[in-house]
Amino acid sequence: MIRWINENIGTGPFTKVPASDDYSILDVRDLVDKGGNTAAAIRSRIADGLNILKTGKKLVVCCDHGISRSNAVATGILARHKNIPFSDAIRTTIASTGEKSIKVEMLNIVRYALGEELPSFGDGKRVLVTGGNTLNLDGQKTDLDPAVDVAEFDCLVKDNGINVIVHLANPLTKMTNPAAGQTITMLRNMLDICRDNGVHFIYPSTIEVYGSQNDNPDENAVCNPKGIYGETKYMVEQLIALYAKNFDVKSTVLRLGTPYGDGENPKFLYNFLKKVVAGQDIVTHQYKNGFPLLDLIHVGDIQSAIDAVIENDVTGTFNIGSEKGVLTNEIANQIVKRMDVKVGVSHIDIDDNAPNTVMNCTKAQDTFGWKAQKCFKDWLNDAIDSTDKTKG
Repeated sequence: MIRWINENIGTGPFTKVPASDDYSILDVRDLVDKGGNTAAAIRSRIADGLNILKTGKKLVVCCDHGISRSNAVATGILARHKNIPFSDAIRTTIASTGEKSIKVEMLNIVRYALGEELPSFGDGKRVLVTGGNTLNLDGQKTDLDPAVDVAEFDCLVKDNGINVIVHLANPLTKMTNPAAGQTITMLRNMLDICRDNGVHFIYPSTIEVYGSQNDNPDENAVCNPKGIYGETKYMVEQLIALYAKNFDVKSTVLRLGTPYGDGENPKFLYNFLKKVVAGQDIVTHQYKNGFPLLDLIHVGDIQSAIDAVIENDVTGTFNIGSEKGVLTNEIANQIVKRMDVKVGVSHIDIDDNAPNTVMNCTKAQDTFGWKAQKCFKDWLNDAIDSTDKTKG
């Protein structure tokens, strides 16, 4: 099985590429499929490949699976043979073979072995934001998937001098086991890029890592998440900490309260509004420890926290919340009262405890001068009034 990059250079798994007079095989299985290969060893394989091409024969570069080692070395050979930038060679390899999962550490040692210099962009902040299967660079969007397009992400970071990544990308469905796996895959790809490029990594975690804590936890509180979403975020935090410890990846984790203000979240609130507009009763949940108490944080306050982290070059873990608790039952009653409609507010009992956690955010204020500014009740009144006007 050979995947041809161009008319002369191909790659494939060693055991599935038959011997042929039509091409010569360059075996790179003796390289390690991770970081640690020397530039001298890479240059030697590239030289061997170029010498084969000089004879007029086609070349097939092979490793065990035909993924990282073979495609990385073949990309280096292509770049030198065609005298093109390494990033252009990577994109050609990906487009021709369909192989998007070439390991960043393999590509970077090949780039280094070629002696290619990266463009200089000075000392300013150049920020890339992932999210919704797109990323944003200085206001420009392009379709890339952090779970798949790791090699192209790496080229984008290098070619544009990115020094901060704000990783907002999540699977569309967050509450399933497959989503947990995809979240970790996205994360590890971005951390690999940050590790190999010296990029500051900023990640929004969640208040849910604390689990059911009613003691106004600060960042030193023991985490005890409950449920897939909180557990996944906690695993993510552990992996970020591991990269910070083992590879000196510069990182910041922001444990967010429940976001509101983006026209979509929190979903329960918009469901409440839709029910009232439809003339239906609002049904809330009452847990064993009462109605859920939420630490709600406006998306504008989240953005200001991220901006402050970037501006002040801050690392570590920080709570980002309003430090005020709001009961879901109170929200429902406020909606009904302000809209002045004849619908009821009832509840169903849930045989479990609600988290009812309100975070202590003193560390963020002391470290980079951030404090929530938006008032949820004012925003809710505006949202209710806007909904009421569209009612009829």
